[in-house]
Amino acid sequence: MALILSEIIKDEIFEGADLLCGQSGLSNPVKRVSVFDCPYHEDLVSAGMIMEGDLFISCLEQFDSVNAEFWKFLKGMVRYHSAGLIVVYSGKVSLLTPDIISWCNENKLPLIIQNKTVYYADIMSAVNKCIASEDLNAINLLRLDKLKFAIMTDYEKNAVISAINQNFKKLIRTIYIKRHFSNERNTLKFFQENILCPYDTSVLGEYIILILSDADEKSLRHHTNAVTSQLKQHVADMHIGFSRIYPRLQLEKAIIEGEKAIRIAEASNIVQMDYDPLMSLPILLAQSHSQEERDFYNAYVERIANSVSEDMLPSMLRTIECFVSCKGDYVKTAEIMHQHTNTIRYRVNRIRSVLGMDDDQIRFYETIALASKIRIIFDYDLRRNEEKTKGRDSLLEY
Repeated sequence: MALILSEIIKDEIFEGADLLCGQSGLSNPVKRVSVFDCPYHEDLVSAGMIMEGDLFISCLEQFDSVNAEFWKFLKGMVRYHSAGLIVVYSGKVSLLTPDIISWCNENKLPLIIQNKTVYYADIMSAVNKCIASEDLNAINLLRLDKLKFAIMTDYEKNAVISAINQNFKKLIRTIYIKRHFSNERNTLKFFQENILCPYDTSVLGEYIILILSDADEKSLRHHTNAVTSQLKQHVADMHIGFSRIYPRLQLEKAIIEGEKAIRIAEASNIVQMDYDPLMSLPILLAQSHSQEERDFYNAYVERIANSVSEDMLPSMLRTIECFVSCKGDYVKTAEIMHQHTNTIRYRVNRIRSVLGMDDDQIRFYETIALASKIRIIFDYDLRRNEEKTKGRDSLLEY
């Protein structure tokens, strides 16, 4: 994922800084940081001093007033897709007039005023650390994908795994975490510095991925429990998915299982999920959006809808879903639904009859279990789409 300006300015070095204008440009990618305290002219572009993704630091002292040269500089930044401009505390902020601010807003050029004395070198060091960390993260994501999808010899796999972390121990497992963090990269840094060991690794993608390792299974389980305990102390409202434990050379299996486990946790809206190959939900998730899956659920609902009133249909469907989640316990289902146990028995038996499965109990339980899980997947897909839309909207409104 590209490092964008909104992530850069969350670094502690920008604490107290003001975003003067250009909010809609906070999604600009940042590829490098540079000082710009020289007069502007077009030759600078051919010399490579202005390139796409540049974040500039300047005191603006090279400009005597709001003249043509300053306008050329700003227009050059926009023309060559610069990320933004940081004006230091001692800079000539008087140049940033209302018409300049208005123009920068229109052209999505962020201007950031550093309101405390910070040396150029410190700003550049902080930004370069962010860029270097993002580069390493992006490379490790590619390495994880290579392990998942590429056909490699054990020697090649070992080389990729060692490149991710040469300190990995004999056994390995993954923890996938899903939560919206205000600054995911700082959260990742916190995990790496305060929760994980040198023989662990964290990677940021669609999920935060923790790769844990240890010398033996008992130690790795103890290590996992310790990490999980610390996570729950520092992070609220999250979903966690755990893979099983594998030899180091089989890291790709831990990656695949961890991702499946977190998707099940999300879909089922539960905090923690350990991957179990006997669970049916991963199979259904793999078939998500298939016509067969949708046809099955639609036929199930239509069969029930044809035999109950329109007003009663939602209650009947909710009863069955609750009955399945309660593992067929009529009493527990009645408590959750705030109904008498006999009412629940009547509804379940009514649907069994409606589906034509009075004499086939196994098929009945199979059908309602599949239908309930498919409904979970539909709801999960809807939430994911809403989150993606919300994420795009919040980025635009940042």
